Amino acid sequence: MSRVNATGYVNAGGRGTRLNPVIAPDAQIGVSKALLKVGAPPIVLVEHQVNRLLAAGVDNVVVGVGDHEAVAAHIERVYGRSDRISRRQLGHGGDLLRAIRSSPQLFRKDVVITNVDTVLDWDELAVLRLHRERRAYLTANLTRRQGVPNEGSFYVGRDDRVLYHRDSTKNLTTPKDAVPQTAYRGSATGALTVGTQFLRGMNWGELDGPLSIYTQIVAVALMCGGLYAFNNGRRFFIDEQQEEIKRRLFKEHGSITPKVGVDAAIMNEDGAVLMLKRSDGAWQMPAGWVDVGESLFGTAQRETFEETGLKIVPLGYVAVAHKTPDKYPGVASQINICVGSQTVPSDSKIILSHEHTDYKWIHDVEEIDNWHIGQKRFFPRIFEAYKDQSFIPGIQD
Repeated sequence: MSRVNATGYVNAGGRGTRLNPVIAPDAQIGVSKALLKVGAPPIVLVEHQVNRLLAAGVDNVVVGVGDHEAVAAHIERVYGRSDRISRRQLGHGGDLLRAIRSSPQLFRKDVVITNVDTVLDWDELAVLRLHRERRAYLTANLTRRQGVPNEGSFYVGRDDRVLYHRDSTKNLTTPKDAVPQTAYRGSATGALTVGTQFLRGMNWGELDGPLSIYTQIVAVALMCGGLYAFNNGRRFFIDEQQEEIKRRLFKEHGSITPKVGVDAAIMNEDGAVLMLKRSDGAWQMPAGWVDVGESLFGTAQRETFEETGLKIVPLGYVAVAHKTPDKYPGVASQINICVGSQTVPSDSKIILSHEHTDYKWIHDVEEIDNWHIGQKRFFPRIFEAYKDQSFIPGIQD
């Protein structure tokens, strides 16, 4: 694949507000939608966008992550190019203009723009060719599919020039006058090809307030006669809305409820509890998610054996806790059940899995200085349950 003289720009910032009813947002940054996984086998959304651009020969890709540091770290880990990331976030089209002005060396003749949460089947190079053949300022990739956001908002003539745009702040004509010359009507997909010089010439500063690509930048191109469109037909296109996400999740997984996890409290004959050191340096008990069709005791036994090589006999429940993203940023909403078991010999052999790097037996919470999120709260209830044998009985079918 030969290189093209263009820069890819993936809008991977934003607050993900449309996902708030489905995924509880972080108080400061919202939902890091760029790291959500889609498809089978699953792929991270931001990787999907970057990989498509690279495959099309657009090897110079800028990822605008805003203040989502987890997304920045992911891009650096996967692609190893931190100079392609802009972190400060305005939350509108001004992010792109500011990136062009602050890092001009990263932007070539044209900019191919995609939104990280839009899954689209399109021909990036065909749009770029049309853009250059028409000497356009901005070329919008349009879908003809029905039931999409802003359906039919672009009126396109036979020469691919946009005659009227319903969402534009300015237009040269009215819908009534545009209809006789209209070859088709289409909807935005979030994919655009824009001339870099055109963007550099935009008369906008941060003090001017929010800048919308589709209502303001598009309007300038339209008024100058340089707004064109590429007909993407009815090729695959998803711009996920809240209700659509809910519908798909419900269809695949049933009602949307918290994840259920089990933590296995294992005490030896000396009264010490087993703790495992994760690869990130934090300490936790053997733990894992409950598989479909698996009992809570069964999860405790399976996870303990997988992570330590021990075969335990569950006695009952120690405590139940709840984690929510508002209190524990970065975690899914979940219910955690701590299961206690019969004591094991003090000289039990521990065989660690790839998930952990070390283990130790503790008699007191002060022996751990780096707890995995939410683990410490199960103590001292664990010591109390073993001392008094006050486990909550579990009913197993």
